[in-house]
Amino acid sequence: MKSNVKLIAVASGIIVVMLVAIIVIIVMGNKANRISEKALETGSEKLQTAEQVSVKDSEESIDALLEKEKKEAEEKAASSQKEQEQEKPVKKEKLSNKEIKTIFKDSVFVGDSLTEGIEVYQFLSKSNVVYHRGMSVPQMGDLSDTIVGLNPKQVFLWFGMNDLIYFSGDADKFAEAYAEQIKALQKKLPDATIYVNSILPIRENAIKKKSVFKYYEDYNGALEDMCQKMGITFIDATALAEAHSDQFEPDGIHISSTFYPYWFKNVAEKAGLL
Repeated sequence: MKSNVKLIAVASGIIVVMLVAIIVIIVMGNKANRISEKALETGSEKLQTAEQVSVKDSEESIDALLEKEKKEAEEKAASSQKEQEQEKPVKKEKLSNKEIKTIFKDSVFVGDSLTEGIEVYQFLSKSNVVYHRGMSVPQMGDLSDTIVGLNPKQVFLWFGMNDLIYFSGDADKFAEAYAEQIKALQKKLPDATIYVNSILPIRENAIKKKSVFKYYEDYNGALEDMCQKMGITFIDATALAEAHSDQFEPDGIHISSTFYPYWFKNVAEKAGLL
């Protein structure tokens, strides 16, 4: 009897121990699962954070690269433009004294006191300038022998200022007389090319003194028509003179020495010598 009781007690103890062990295992297992889940959750968060950091870093790297490429492209474009500007020849507004002498070495300028200024200011020598102060177109024949003797390739005629008075503002008579003189000169110099320069604008103060000067535009219009009919180049310097109106002499008719280089540039261009 005592033996049975002892066995029952031992068995009960074993069962209790086993139950405790099972409970401990279950508890530990749940705890391990919770730890594992938490670890997984923490790891996932870390991975997500790492991915976000990686993406952000990549985006910043790409932005930096694009910005660098953009800056390099802008610098390259600016450098290229600068090189082009340096290579592009600057268009000069006027000729130097040396250029004037070189370009017009085979030319002769014929006219009145405005033409006289070409020699007086030493732009060209006597071998390139034939003039008579106060001369009008009908008197041009008096200079023809001198002109022919110089045997020029180009002849640039520059009359009209005195003809405003000579023809009393009659533009048609002026043009007719001019055409006759040109035809006579062409017969004597058949190989020379003749050009006709316009009358420069006359300032208001000069017009007030001699009202006939106001017809200079009509004279220029008649000259242009005459040249077109004769197949001669008409060299208009009206716009050029207006752009440099500050370079007229106080009399409102003549021009200062500083204007001639601009005028020569216009003449050379219109004559196709540049």
